[in-house]
Amino acid sequence: MLNDMELWTKIRHALFVEGMSKREAARHCKVGYHTIGKISRNESPGDYVRVNAPATKLTPFMQEKKSETKRKLTERKQPDKIKLTVKRR
Repeated sequence: MLNDMELWTKIRHALFVEGMSKREAARHCKVGYHTIGKISRNESPGDYVRVNAPATKLTPFMQEKKSETKRKLTERKQPDKIKLTVKRR
């Protein structure tokens, strides 16, 4: 909802041009009071930027495990005989 530019401009217009109070604008636009405060502080909605997750203690071991798994998958061969798992009558 905070990224909707039409709503953003509608709220800012109500606050700064029409002189509507924050509480009244929140009621009118069906948005939370604190959201109105955030909108009034910023000129445009900010873009979401994802931050890479920090490395954990297990990160070096996970990289090792991935390479080991990849190596095992490339070395795998088909079995000589496929065993039946269902019992016959």
